[in-house]
Amino acid sequence: MYNSLKHKQALVIGGTKGIGKQIALRLAIEKVDLIINYHRDDEAANEVVKSCEGFGVKIEALKADLGSDDGIKIIKNKISSLKQLDILVLNAAKGLERPRKAIEQKKGHIQSTLNTNLVGPWQIIQAVAPIMSKNNFGKIIGLMTPGSKQYIDGYSAVGITKNAFESLMQYSAVELAEKNIHINCIMAGLVEQTEGSKTYEKFLEKLQSVIPMGRNVHGDDIANLVVWLCSDQSNMLIGQTINVDGGFSLASWREFLD
Repeated sequence: MYNSLKHKQALVIGGTKGIGKQIALRLAIEKVDLIINYHRDDEAANEVVKSCEGFGVKIEALKADLGSDDGIKIIKNKISSLKQLDILVLNAAKGLERPRKAIEQKKGHIQSTLNTNLVGPWQIIQAVAPIMSKNNFGKIIGLMTPGSKQYIDGYSAVGITKNAFESLMQYSAVELAEKNIHINCIMAGLVEQTEGSKTYEKFLEKLQSVIPMGRNVHGDDIANLVVWLCSDQSNMLIGQTINVDGGFSLASWREFLD
């Protein structure tokens, strides 16, 4: 338990499924009050709300599409109504639904992916910065994808836009550090039981065989790191991207060299 997190207020963008759900539950264990954003699945949102309420925290589900102007307006209106917002987790992502090579991507899909993975988060950071600056405290954590650093077939829309998202986080980290706002990213490996892992399910067993830790990444591996980054024990970490992949990025060449 991190005593510094008790009674903090968090907004989790993409907080009702997969990694986002695990993050919301882990923050609730730390007695962090929550606003969880989601796009479509009311049932999944209600399930997370009930689970988090079991830990005695205040929680609200906010339905809004991060990739649309109307959705951004809903989220920004909610932020502007708050007196306190200490934590922002940017977990939403899209682009896997139309896997294509970069040179084959269609303009409409490029734009919609860009809106969710970069333009939306950019506007949300701009919206939370004033309230965090006023309170002289903030933690912003972004979730990255391996496809932004390494070539993954069919992953172009996600990988390219998430690479730009990392740059956004780094620029914002430098600009807001003097306001005691700490911004960092987590580069998760292929996490089991997420939307992304369903797309590449056939690779999971093969991937596990070359991970030094001997298993794939789980959602709670990411959630535990998020909580630490939100605590006062990580205050000198600014603009960094932390790899959580069980050592895969360091050792993946072993498969070809053995």
